[in-house]
Amino acid sequence: MIYFVGCSYTWGAGLEYEYYHKNEGWDYNKINNHIPPNVWLESSNYKASEYRRKHRFANLVSKEMNMSYEVINQVNGGDNYNTRWLLNNQPLDNGSKIVIIQFTQWQRSCPEYEATLSERTYPGETIQTESQIDSIIEGQIEACFSTPTNKGNECFGIAWNRDMARVLKDKFPEQFIPLYIDGEYYDSWEHTQESEKFNNYTEVNPFKMRLSDVIPGVKDTHLSSVGHKIVADSIVHKLKGKFNNEKMLRRV
Repeated sequence: MIYFVGCSYTWGAGLEYEYYHKNEGWDYNKINNHIPPNVWLESSNYKASEYRRKHRFANLVSKEMNMSYEVINQVNGGDNYNTRWLLNNQPLDNGSKIVIIQFTQWQRSCPEYEATLSERTYPGETIQTESQIDSIIEGQIEACFSTPTNKGNECFGIAWNRDMARVLKDKFPEQFIPLYIDGEYYDSWEHTQESEKFNNYTEVNPFKMRLSDVIPGVKDTHLSSVGHKIVADSIVHKLKGKFNNEKMLRRV
């Protein structure tokens, strides 16, 4: 079994819009009016929900590897602290072999970051340097990797933003999964865009990775089915041992 866990990207948020656009005639205005927090994506109809499950990268990876799987975060959203809690409360020694963790922004629910935002001045509570950020990120990654690894699972991490990817690549190179597209390596999803503004719907992703790239006018920047296929192929590439690690780490 493969366990997958992450934030809305792993859950497959937004893939429902592809279904509605293709099969129920939703235009970009109707889709934009149904983007959270206007609605709960968990309230999608059955066929749209099944479309999401079918096309998200967890299902694609497991189908290619011929292994059963579960996505641990059963609802939309999440942060790295919630990921750790979920992993600590799973039967990871009951037939599971691999855990794929999609790391999200380190700032989400981060107490040090929240203290900095609130302008507290107590010693040690505010973030002032990149090395402090890297230390926080490394701690988040280690916390998520520890339980699955201690229970005998192979554990791998992939990141959509570059700061998480930087620490994964430098501190956990054997567990780091970059994107692999047309023979080139990208350390994160942000890296696929020159501006690195993956969450800016007004910019174009050259690989059509986001919903905003495949349905003109849509403001949602979650992964499209094209993006999920790219992520899935990259994970499979890693699991099958096809990465040239020296070349990969030099390029990304």
